[in-house]
Amino acid sequence: MSIKRSNILPVSFIFIALTISSCGGATEEIEPTATSISTLAEDGSDSADPASDEAAADIVMVTGECANPYFPVVLDANWTYAASGSELEPYSFTSTVSEVFPDRFTLTHHFDDLTLTQQWECKPEGLAALELGGGAAASLVTGDVDLKLETSNINGVTFPSAVSVGDVWTHSMDASGEIELGEGMFGTMEGQATTNFQAVGMESVEVPAGSFEALRVATEFILDMTVTVDGASIPVVFTSTGSSWHVPNTGWVKQTSETTVFDVPTTDTIELEAYSIP
Repeated sequence: MSIKRSNILPVSFIFIALTISSCGGATEEIEPTATSISTLAEDGSDSADPASDEAAADIVMVTGECANPYFPVVLDANWTYAASGSELEPYSFTSTVSEVFPDRFTLTHHFDDLTLTQQWECKPEGLAALELGGGAAASLVTGDVDLKLETSNINGVTFPSAVSVGDVWTHSMDASGEIELGEGMFGTMEGQATTNFQAVGMESVEVPAGSFEALRVATEFILDMTVTVDGASIPVVFTSTGSSWHVPNTGWVKQTSETTVFDVPTTDTIELEAYSIP
């Protein structure tokens, strides 16, 4: 993954890329044998009338290992989000399922002047991000910085196939690569990204796209890297804690997070504005 960016993206976008949902209900467990997805209006309402033949044609059944109750892996499904943070001007982006295969899929994230991609793997135990979200690396840079990162040793999943409220799980990956800091300064980066999740419970949430009953997932993200420049190694640790809200057959609709970089905290809120699931 290679990213060159002249404007900063929030560190919280790491959180977006690796944030997970699961299922709701105190004891309920959802198995992803088949996920029924209706065509949805931009206001979050169900535009399909189950009683009509036309509506029935709009129902898509997602089966196999890529089926997940809280992540509709459907080609061309897209979600547009509005984001604001304590250190940034408000911005928006759209995430699209741009490729789907039996055992993997691709997410493409579109910003005003930047397009990033992220590869995912579909496994029996769930969906696993294989990269730092495309946006994850970009979120670490500011100014004229060129960052190239490769990920490896993927462990765990980001979206489990089935989970009960109170369950905890972890997703991690190693990351290494090169960084250009500008003015002829070059270096290397290596370390690990780890995300810890806990399914908390169902809550009512209201966002621009509508009102939903959503599962809240508490998330802790830690990016522990070592940057080496001119033979000198510097440890750099990014931490982010917060919550995300996920709706069955819809996806994640809201996220709040507090990120600490060099002991300086920032807060971010991201909300779903509109979505379409073909």
